[in-house]
Amino acid sequence: MTKIKPRPALRAMLAAAILLALTVALAVCMPGNAKAAPTDIDYAKSGDLCYLLYDDGTAAVSQDVEYNYYELTTVVIPSTITITRADFYNDPGTDDYDGIYKVTTIGDSAFDSNSDIVNLDLSGADNLREIRDGAFSNSTVANVNFSSAVNLEILGYYAFGGCSELKTVDFSGHTALVRLEDSAFSWSGVVTADFSGCTGLVSVEYNAFNSSALETIS
Repeated sequence: MTKIKPRPALRAMLAAAILLALTVALAVCMPGNAKAAPTDIDYAKSGDLCYLLYDDGTAAVSQDVEYNYYELTTVVIPSTITITRADFYNDPGTDDYDGIYKVTTIGDSAFDSNSDIVNLDLSGADNLREIRDGAFSNSTVANVNFSSAVNLEILGYYAFGGCSELKTVDFSGHTALVRLEDSAFSWSGVVTADFSGCTGLVSVEYNAFNSSALETIS
């Protein structure tokens, strides 16, 4: 069989195409072109809550540094917090981090096993995007106005797992919600769950309501 050799013009076109593909691949992989994850600055206090601040201007409600969450019956998540140098647990030695931070996250195990909390108020939490793994696991939280957190996208693994006092989960009309991670409400007291109108919901992971008291879901 006679091999057909590419014409010079065709070889040049192929070489140019390969070079272009390699250039694009390298550009995507270059650190300067990738969106870097935000770097945490340090912990600071605002109101009743402790926050981990990030250099992109966001903040996550964190585990309690001063052990006073157990005095709270109502946790109010704000849209933003204003931080000054005096609010840091450890003096950063500069005023460069003073400013307004968007509260986008309730962090891992932030209120885990809290036995005083009854109400989680999300009515002003319009920047909240994620409630992370175990954030309220095994706590006594009973009332949560989920639908008020209009931009909430993700509920993490076991976020409300083991919350025996929580009976109702209402996300009706919540178009921003994307995903419920595995065991998000497992072993909870949830009897009814409403996801009607959740047009953005892509994934309810396996066992999201495993061993809960769930009777009705819509």
